Amino acid sequence: MISKVGIASASISNGGFSSFGQKKESTRFELRIITELRNYGMILLKRKPTSPGEILREEFLLPLNITQRQLADHIGCDLKVINRVVNQRTQLTPKIAMKLAAAFNTTPDFWLNAQRACDLYKASFELKSLPQPLIKKAG
Repeated sequence: MISKVGIASASISNGGFSSFGQKKESTRFELRIITELRNYGMILLKRKPTSPGEILREEFLLPLNITQRQLADHIGCDLKVINRVVNQRTQLTPKIAMKLAAAFNTTPDFWLNAQRACDLYKASFELKSLPQPLIKKAG
């Protein structure tokens, strides 16, 4: 189904912008998310979020020339754990997020927010519909 809808956009945290503007052709998925955006205040995601494993590999391991084994030894976990996170075969746990934050001078929230974005994106495809609100929004 293709229909005309207003497109919402927002910044995550990189100083971007937020607007609700021009009409464009939309896929069924975008239409569903936009409806949920209006009803539940969710942010429209047009692309798959970057996984914590991809961030780890592309922004930390490769530029710093650190192997997965070196990182695993440094933070005190098994190589398999790092490998599974990097290859997106497992979710990032809070404990690993804390260790990565300490090792790379970031915050655990940085890592967990990336995981949460991926989880919500995946859930948006798995859910057929959401229940109607039991409580009206204030304002």
